Amino acid sequence: MDIETYIQNDQFIPYSIGFYDGTKMNIYYLTDFASHQEMIINAFNDLLISKYKGHTVYFHNLQGFDGILLLKTLENNF
Repeated sequence: MDIETYIQNDQFIPYSIGFYDGTKMNIYYLTDFASHQEMIINAFNDLLISKYKGHTVYFHNLQGFDGILLLKTLENNF
């Protein structure tokens, strides 16, 4: 899983998140959602289906702001 951001008013704003399951690329773009939080929640909901139970998920560059953005969204919505 990876998240891409842009900077607006000195803040990192996610505009895309995606994951590859070995067969299919799942990509989510901010333009398809009302907010970046909704985009992230949708990606995690799709990742947390029974099909992926027992699988390991690797996050690209989770340290730093990527991890903070994800954790803030997840703690407020799950």
